[in-house]
Amino acid sequence: MVYDPEELTGQHIRIFHTQDQMEHDVIPLINCVKVKGSYQGEMGHARRDGTVFPTWMTCTLVKDNDGNPTGILGVARDVTARNRILEELNNSNLFLEKHTSDRRRGHHSN
Repeated sequence: MVYDPEELTGQHIRIFHTQDQMEHDVIPLINCVKVKGSYQGEMGHARRDGTVFPTWMTCTLVKDNDGNPTGILGVARDVTARNRILEELNNSNLFLEKHTSDRRRGHHSN
């Protein structure tokens, strides 16, 4: 079950993360964005039921007209399907590499 937008208005970012993620992933990411101004990379998020799924995060430090930081804008895209496809592709490539290597050495397996 997904969240309704009304449920999220005014909520803290921790609604999307486990306590472990907050301590080990989110707070370091926030500190990185404060220093570097932006971040892109994979990060886990938690669903309403607590299950964790991978997202691709893009975060940017937002500043006022005087250059003072006022917040962080973050966009998360669920990459569960992409990661599954990449894993299947990697497994296929490993199979093909092994099969090709076996054939070069004269081992023919069916």
